[in-house]
Amino acid sequence: MSLSIFAAMAAGASQAWRLAIPAVLGAGIVPVLCVASYRDRGPLVISPHGIEFGNGARYAFDDAKMNVSHLSNGVPALTLEGEQSGSTRSTRLLTRAYNLDFDSVASTLDHLQECCADGRAVTPAEIKAMLTAVPPDVEVGETVTITVPVGAG
Repeated sequence: MSLSIFAAMAAGASQAWRLAIPAVLGAGIVPVLCVASYRDRGPLVISPHGIEFGNGARYAFDDAKMNVSHLSNGVPALTLEGEQSGSTRSTRLLTRAYNLDFDSVASTLDHLQECCADGRAVTPAEIKAMLTAVPPDVEVGETVTITVPVGAG
């Protein structure tokens, strides 16, 4: 869009100078969106031992810390912190990009972290069942236990 506006200004379109403001704003926003898209790109692989992001970041459940944070627009996110190659690294996990419920993902990751600490094996079918379980309607502060059926797939 910015390139089209700049082209119209260069071609001498009538009153094209007024378009300079949105053209400059658009040219400033595009790099920010490109960086955000690149940073949060790719598939998310959740295994019994850890999480691997599409950008190559890996977090093992036995040494990763998970914190819940909220973005400026109120959207909840998980921040994973772990030590890799001697330095502490963190990655933010937004669940809506993967069409998953935040509470289901947070509960699943918490459960997988406990299983990893206890040495219990979890199958991919169990992880899938935990991530895709439909959460019940509950009030704030209530606790529920959900039993999920696990298939072979």
